[in-house]
Amino acid sequence: MNLKEEMSFLGKKAVNQGLVETNMGNFSVNLLNNSMLITKSGHALDELCDESFTIVNFDESKIPQIASREAIVHMEIYKNTDAFSVFHSHSSFATIMSLSKHNNCKALQSLDVEGEHFLNEIQFVEGKSGSLELARKVADVLQYNKSVIVIGHGVFAKGESIVAAYNNAVITEHSSKILYYTELRNILM
Repeated sequence: MNLKEEMSFLGKKAVNQGLVETNMGNFSVNLLNNSMLITKSGHALDELCDESFTIVNFDESKIPQIASREAIVHMEIYKNTDAFSVFHSHSSFATIMSLSKHNNCKALQSLDVEGEHFLNEIQFVEGKSGSLELARKVADVLQYNKSVIVIGHGVFAKGESIVAAYNNAVITEHSSKILYYTELRNILM
């Protein structure tokens, strides 16, 4: 599978598994030549094809409007971390937990085995979607972590492969879901 085919496959998988709604997320890959391949704005993750991607050069003063609105965040992650790939998902449980917990803490502590082993602590950041401020905050956290939750927005996950970035987003959502239901159970008991 080439990069586009792999991202298309995982886009379908993300939607089919309920990780994201069809238009709520994006993928990118560091092309290692000072540029990245990223999904275009408005393209449904479960319908990605060759025309759904664009290349963005890191040296461009302005990111092309056809690129994902979050292209600046992806770019900062590549410039400041060891990431080969980034997956951004508007995952429901991670977003819910960010809205309910961020006033009391700066991170989620995973309760489940997978989250504890792979992610441990999942930090929150806040910032305007598509802003340089948010891009810098996300990249800063991802220097030392595999994922981060943007308050009220969703998850940015990095990986050494497209599959690894996707899996880190899945584990973040799974850990958020476990925490959500654990807290709900505690409230109801």
